[in-house]
Amino acid sequence: DPKNEYAAFSLAAALVEQGQHEQALQHLQAPSFARGKLLKATALARLSRGKEAAEVYAGINQDEISPPLPPYAFYRKAFFGAMRPYVTEARDRARALEARAQYQEALASYADALKAADPSDAKEILSACFALARKSPALGQVPEGARKYAIRSEALVKQGDFSGGVEAGALEREGGSVPVNDGS
Repeated sequence: DPKNEYAAFSLAAALVEQGQHEQALQHLQAPSFARGKLLKATALARLSRGKEAAEVYAGINQDEISPPLPPYAFYRKAFFGAMRPYVTEARDRARALEARAQYQEALASYADALKAADPSDAKEILSACFALARKSPALGQVPEGARKYAIRSEALVKQGDFSGGVEAGALEREGGSVPVNDGS
């Protein structure tokens, strides 16, 4: 039955086991359950489509797969194993950018690696991000326009003007000024 998502998952799982990842993806167009998404991410990773795989993985509700239940543990291990080259490449790219003092770009590469890293690698990547932030404190600074928008919106919301807080953001983005309600 082509409409039975679980049957399609079972067929796709068998195809992945046989190394037929493209064919498996045909049966995993838009899985609605966590194992289906995890299998799709694994198939994409094994096809060296790491960025797509990381996006699919990021779309999985982690609460559904975080208990170490055997089926999830198996698929998570397969995913992380398939993503290892992608994570390694992103980390190497980040280190090279960091060596050239291109900290913003290095942080973006670390973020790419973090999206698909297993928990032990994730700890190391986060440590590298924190070390990078210590080297370049400017990475944590908020642009002036965003800071003004946040202050104005916060002031309006504190005054109970929730729609004004939203309008403040819209006007600020359009380059207008926002009158602050002083309560009178």
